[in-house]
Amino acid sequence: MKNIFDKYSDFLKNQGIKNPLYTEIKSGRNSKVWIIDTPEGKKILKHYRKHKNDSRDRLGTEFEFLQFLENNGIKNVPQPI
Repeated sequence: MKNIFDKYSDFLKNQGIKNPLYTEIKSGRNSKVWIIDTPEGKKILKHYRKHKNDSRDRLGTEFEFLQFLENNGIKNVPQPI
């Protein structure tokens, strides 16, 4: 199986993340999540699995929820890129 980072290597490089150290922290039915250690601090990479019978926009829903929290005064909210 191909390393998930092969798929996202260009994206990570465009974010200034080269040769990242990563630790998988969650693997569930809907997504996989890793901590990416960079010189600037920790980041999270989340990969959503696609299911042929499920057309929900999981990434869009998560971005909307993060925006909702921030708009309602929650200050410690991750900033998606």
